[in-house]
Amino acid sequence: MKLTVNGDPYDHQGDTTLKSLLRELDADHARVAVVINDDVIGRVNHDAVKLKPGDCIEILTFAGGG
Repeated sequence: MKLTVNGDPYDHQGDTTLKSLLRELDADHARVAVVINDDVIGRVNHDAVKLKPGDCIEILTFAGGG
């Protein structure tokens, strides 16, 4: 499925769930914020959200520091 992830074209090979995409990208779903087509997706919904071809996804990773 062709997607745009963080501004770059990406061909997703897994199933259509957001959690599958995060797993494929090796992103810890507990440490990321996700926006799909300008909608913020809550962590509890990562299993339920179904991706569609052409979706634009932004994945932001939280990092500690000080």
